[in-house]
Amino acid sequence: MFMLLFAMIQDVGDWSAYAADLEGRAPELGKLEVAPSNREAFFALMAGEGVYGSFCGFAGTHPQQRLQMERLESGSEWQALRFVLVLGPAVSRLYAAEALLRHQPEKDPLDAAVRAAIQKLISEPQPVDVCRGCEYEKTNTAQVLQDKTLPIQQMWVIQQ
Repeated sequence: MFMLLFAMIQDVGDWSAYAADLEGRAPELGKLEVAPSNREAFFALMAGEGVYGSFCGFAGTHPQQRLQMERLESGSEWQALRFVLVLGPAVSRLYAAEALLRHQPEKDPLDAAVRAAIQKLISEPQPVDVCRGCEYEKTNTAQVLQDKTLPIQQMWVIQQ
């Protein structure tokens, strides 16, 4: 479904309107600029629900959201990931938090908007599905950030 919606905003004017809408919903983040080659990944994270984890199922494949997060991360689309963290669905917010925490150098602490958005995942938990290999479970964002077996929790503790 997101591919249909993504195709609808491929036009520069439509993308500008979409970006302006997101900027209006999160003015504290500033201007949203995403390279055209990374817009599909950004839109997939903003539009889709899914599973948080890696090497899921019998085949050990990454969930699509992880692949899209890695695409934005490899393209240094930090501002796009900040928008996903603040406005995306719960699972995508976790992926964005993971990427931003991993990127954050020790000498440059998390900015207030990112820290507040991660804290909101704890204080206002949202339901998510998590995979650990072949095992799947229903949990919530607060439990994911507090689960010592997941890398995101270790990165979050270091930043506090």
